This record gives sequence, C-alpha cells and structure tokens, in this order.
Amino acid sequence: MSDRFTKIFSLSPNIYAKDSPVLFVAGALLRDIETGGILGQLKFRNVDSTRKHITEMVVELTCYDAEGNEMEDIVEFSYLGMSLPKNAEYGSKIPIEIPYAETAAISVSVRIVSFEDGSCWFGTGLEWEPLPEKRYISTMIEDPELVKQFRIEYGNNSNYSYERYGNLWSCVCGAINSDPDVICIKCGKNERLLKYMDIRDLKKNCEKRLEDEAIQREIDEEQARKSREAAEKRAADEREAAARKAQMEKYYLDKRIEAEAARQKRLMIIGVSAGAVVIGLFLLITQYFIPLSKYNKAMEYKRDAKYEDAIVVFNNLGRFKDSKEQAAECKQMRDDKDYNTTYIEAAKLKANGKYDEAIELFQTLNGYKDSAEMIEECGVLKLKAKYDAAMELMEDGDYVGAAKGFESVEYEDSAEMAQLCRDYISYNKGLLYLKNGKYDDAIEIFEKLGDLEESKEKVIESKIGKAKAFMRNHEYADAIVILEELADDNDEAAKLLLDSKFGYVKTAVKDNAVDAKTVEYYDELAEENYPDISKYKDDVKKKSSRR
Repeated sequence: MSDRFTKIFSLSPNIYAKDSPVLFVAGALLRDIETGGILGQLKFRNVDSTRKHITEMVVELTCYDAEGNEMEDIVEFSYLGMSLPKNAEYGSKIPIEIPYAETAAISVSVRIVSFEDGSCWFGTGLEWEPLPEKRYISTMIEDPELVKQFRIEYGNNSNYSYERYGNLWSCVCGAINSDPDVICIKCGKNERLLKYMDIRDLKKNCEKRLEDEAIQREIDEEQARKSREAAEKRAADEREAAARKAQMEKYYLDKRIEAEAARQKRLMIIGVSAGAVVIGLFLLITQYFIPLSKYNKAMEYKRDAKYEDAIVVFNNLGRFKDSKEQAAECKQMRDDKDYNTTYIEAAKLKANGKYDEAIELFQTLNGYKDSAEMIEECGVLKLKAKYDAAMELMEDGDYVGAAKGFESVEYEDSAEMAQLCRDYISYNKGLLYLKNGKYDDAIEIFEKLGDLEESKEKVIESKIGKAKAFMRNHEYADAIVILEELADDNDEAAKLLLDSKFGYVKTAVKDNAVDAKTVEYYDELAEENYPDISKYKDDVKKKSSRR
C-alpha cells in the first residue's frame, strides 16, 4: 500500500485449523489516512492434501475494539473467480472493507472453500490458531560443532527443527509444507530424511568429522615440518658448498704458489708435472663438482614435489653424499602424495553414495590411514541405502517392491520389514475381498493379521457384510448365528440381529414353518417393541399352538 495507509494491526502468521485446505500466511489492518476508514488484508495459501484448485472461498472476520471487546456483527468476505493451485498464495492485494471505524484487531476463520470439481469444504466451528513458533536448532543443540554438523548434512540454510502439525510439516529451512508433498517447496529437502533424523547418527558423524579434521591438521603440520627441515637442509647444503668452494680455491692457490717456487727446480720434469695437474683437475671436476651440481638439482626437484625426477637423479648419483637416503625419502613422499589423493577421491565417492566405486579405490590404498575401516563403513552404508530405498517404497505404498527390496538386503530389521510389507499386501488383498463381497476370504486374511492397521475392525466389518449377504438371500438363520457373536460389542450388529430375527419370523409365518425359534424371536422382538412385529402375533401363536 502507499503512504496513504497506516498499518494498525498485524495478524499472527500461519493461522490454521486442523485438516484445513487453507493456511493464512499473513494478515493486517490498515487505516486510510484520508477517509479514516479501515481495510483488512489477508494472504493465504492452498494446502489442500488432494491437490485440487480452489475457485472460491468465504472468510469471516471477527472485529475487536482497542479494549478487546468484540463487535456485534462478523464481517463476511468472498474471494471469487480464483483458480488457486496447490502451494500458491493469494489475497495480499485484495482489500476487505471493515465497517467499524473503531476496529483495532481482528481474528479470521473460513466458512466454506469451493474447489474446481464442485466439491466444498466447511470450516465453521473449527479452532483457527497460529502454528507454534519455529524452534531454532541452535537453541535445541548446545554443542556448536553439532550445530555445524547439522548444517553440513542438511544445508547451510538449516536453521530450524523439523516439526509436524497435522497434515502440515515445517522444514529445517523454515518453510511450511503440506501433505502429500514430501519434498520441501523452498529448499527441496525430503521430509523422510528429516523425519527419521537420529541425533545419535549426527553425533557419530560429528565425531568422525572432528577426528578427520584433527588428522588433516596433523598431516598439514607434518608437511610444514618437512618443508622447514628441507629448507634448513638446503641452507646447510648451500653453506657447505660455499665452504668447500673456498677451501678448493685456497687449495689451488697454495698449489700455484708451490708450483711457482719449485718451477726452476723441476724444469726437467715440468711436462710430466703439468700433465699430473691436468689429470687432478679433471678428476676433481668429474668426481665432485659435476655430481654436486646434479645433487643440488635433485634437491630442487624434491622441493618442487617433482619426486620422480628427483628419484632418477639421486639413484644415478650412487653413493655421492646421502643420495641413497634422499631417493628413499622421495619415494615415500611420492607414495604418500598419491595415496592421499586417492583417499580424498574415494572419500568423495563415499559422500556421494557411490559406495562400490569408493570401496574399489579404498582397496588400492593397502591400509593407508583408515582405508580398511572406510571399506567396512561403505559396505554398511551400501546396505543402508538399499534398506532406505525399500523403506521409501513402503512409505509410498509400493509394498510389493518394498518387500523385494527388504528381502534383498540383510540390514537391521529388514527381515521383519519384509514380513510387514507382505502383511500389508495381504491387508490390501483383504480389503479387495471385502469390497467384492468375498467375506470368508476377507475374514481369513484379517484374522491372521491380528493387530495390523484396522484388521480386527475389518474382521467385524467382513462378518457383518457376510450376515447382510445372508439377509439379502433371506437366509436369516445363518445371519443370526454370525450377528449373535457380534451384537454385544457392536451396535450395528445388534440392530441387524433384530432385523434378521424379524425376517426369520416373517418368513416362517409366510412359509407356514413356525417353530420354537420363531416363537423365541417373536417374544424378543415384542419385548423390544420392534416395529410391525405385532402384526404377526396371531399367526405365531396359532401356528405354534398347532404344533
């Protein structure tokens, strides 16, 4: 609204009545500064569990003054000409004129909702109340690391606890959803994963993450230590090389001085001496300076993590300095680097649910870190994934597929769940038998199922259905046998028992087959003042006296 209107009241958010197809998301009262009039605004959402479009809706607004006194008449307003699909919102731009200028607050309810198929829902007499406030997950979990783990597993926008309100549910992102939707309309999370969240698993995963982070810190610290040691060793090598260079320069200077002093004395053998000096220089260069240059190059390769190049050079240097030890160290550093890369890749596959591929990579690590435990954990998670898939089929009502899924995996209570699915298959088969009038088959199934769902009630319903079938065929004696078993605990059976006894009496009189049972039933019905039973008094008494 423009600056012409001032908000004087806000309705509590998310007002709802049990099983309602409508959720009031927001509402407000506005005062027109120019005219002094009061307008109401409501924003509501279609949360119908049958996914039908809403075409019309009549709401009732109860108005209150500033002291909380209720106004005399309820304001009724109709929303017409809609085609509001499931989860869509409407009404925020439609003003509702309030006739009482002193109105300071309102409450809202729905009288009737009309759908696209012509059906209606009536909300008169229901309690319309705000949904409970959302609970922040940080107020429910004190450990900040556990809160962090919760957001790692359910997303950074997961700030609230999962809640259920009748046919509505609140996602961890804060969005309100409605049955039969199981995917959040805001963040796309599956309600089944939220519903079965186990704090114990959360704690276990948190502990595992903290352990992995601690291990990674140790690895990083070890790499930093090795880098420092390598730098220190490189500096020491450079100092040693400089010292050797200075020593060699001094050595050659001394030699030149000695040679010059003895030059005159050794004139006759100068050619031989000169040849010896050349050979010495040659040996010094080839046996020390050239290997030293190669050694320093190999150390550069090592510092730059070019381990393969470093290994080749160190191996070629043989026993020069500590080349043998340096080659072995480079091999270990190369293997650690390769193993760590493979470990990280396997861990990613595991996190993405690709357990077979993860196991295959972990098996190549030869026990590196906790790869053996990871292989075992992937095996368990693989079984759990199959179990969860079967559970999802079961929740979607695909009991045949779910039973096959549970039977294919040995995990926790999978055998019991497979049997439960088979029981539900039998239960649905029993419902089909009941619907098609195969009462004996239905009774047999429901009696075997015991306490499953409404099996005991369905046994009674099947027996009553069987009794009704006997009554339709005028086989009242058979109907009476069934109904006498049920009449003490079931009002419908008790009424049908009287009807069956009346049918028995009526048929016996008509067929001139009055017997002791006829008289017994007649007396019971007369005592109960059963309608029209008195018409058969004379016939029953006469025919019974003849007998």
